[in-house]
Amino acid sequence: MQPTNEEWRKWTNTAQTKWRAYGVGTTRAHLLDQLIPFYEHISFAKFKRVLSYPPPDFEKFIKSFATLLHHIDPSKLEATHLAEIKRKNDTQPDSTQPLPLSSVARDLTRLGVTRARVFEQAGLFAGNEHRLCIGNVLSLYRFRGSRGISPNLIAVKENDHELPFPDYLQRTIPTVSVTGKNRLKAFVTNLQLAPLDQDEGAVVHLAPGPFSIKLAMDKCRAELARDLAARTLRLSDDPAYGPDQPPLLPCALHCDGLVLTSDRKVLLAQRGPSVHGHPLLWGASFGEGTEWNEDRDLNGQLHPLRTLWRGLGEELGLHRQWIEEEYGTTTRIRFMDVGFDYSNFALVFFAISDIPRLTSERAQARWEAAYEKGRELRRVDVMEFSPEACAAAVVNGQVAGKQLVDGARFAIVVAALAEFGTEFETALAKM
Repeated sequence: MQPTNEEWRKWTNTAQTKWRAYGVGTTRAHLLDQLIPFYEHISFAKFKRVLSYPPPDFEKFIKSFATLLHHIDPSKLEATHLAEIKRKNDTQPDSTQPLPLSSVARDLTRLGVTRARVFEQAGLFAGNEHRLCIGNVLSLYRFRGSRGISPNLIAVKENDHELPFPDYLQRTIPTVSVTGKNRLKAFVTNLQLAPLDQDEGAVVHLAPGPFSIKLAMDKCRAELARDLAARTLRLSDDPAYGPDQPPLLPCALHCDGLVLTSDRKVLLAQRGPSVHGHPLLWGASFGEGTEWNEDRDLNGQLHPLRTLWRGLGEELGLHRQWIEEEYGTTTRIRFMDVGFDYSNFALVFFAISDIPRLTSERAQARWEAAYEKGRELRRVDVMEFSPEACAAAVVNGQVAGKQLVDGARFAIVVAALAEFGTEFETALAKM
């Protein structure tokens, strides 16, 4: 008799907890994810044997895993595999022809989507007239076109050097008043990306700085805008700055996670009335600043993936432990783009969190169960995830009367490019 899904999850999660404690969970978890469509054809006894090997016995684990696959009836394996392909084709249209970002940006310009004047003044469109920019959010880097990269392809290097801010900002930082704790944030001091045809991903250099720096940057907005426009400060390694690149402006690292559910919905969340920046506007789906002390793995390593998981739990009630207990390790997180948000002087890693077995109804119920008055998010809703719905949300800046922040519109473009490709371009062209 085959076990229930609950028994499958129990055994899988127990093993993965043990593996993660040894720092070897990622590879084994990925292999187990490939078995999910075939559970009904697998011997549970053999499956438990696969899970029983302790972390050092990786060779035995692989041999046992191969034996497990060998005993699956090939005809059943093929039928299940074809059914899974059909399901993906029916629900996630192929995007084998990635869209040139310039064509989308050109359509957005034609449709009247504005872009912050400071970016024009800084000459950041000189080499690429149709660089993606929505209001205060400008694309600085794209991870592998529209494909994105997995979290394990992002490496973090930490340093504790003094952040090289302009003198006027250095003088302002001690004068600002912080409500609550002046927690340490992670500030980006450099970002290195591999070419699109290589698999090395990105290396982000981070240094600690108190939250008061963000408040001081907001207070010095006019001076910073002047220096960005005069190109005496830069946002990234960009050919637009010429051979003599000015000093980089260190910005707080933020991670914005757009959540996709199994019924092809995007979670939208309304910010509270007293939050710092964009009160009562709607995001897609959450955003978190990287905390220097909190966002570390079991080995003490700082990483933006930890920021995303913390945001999923704290803001939406979708805690990692609960997700893995209910759905296993099926969540797919991809980092898609690095943008600069002028409204809060943040360098934003835009990511897609695809939770294939979580329905929008259950996601909303989780948020309601975890909701506490006074928290950052006030309400949660959903929007259809289709080329037409995404195009309308981005161009109009709202969904059914819910006003979107610029970062939400930007995130929707990125997700639509990744999932729909030319279908999204067609939807824009028809508007």
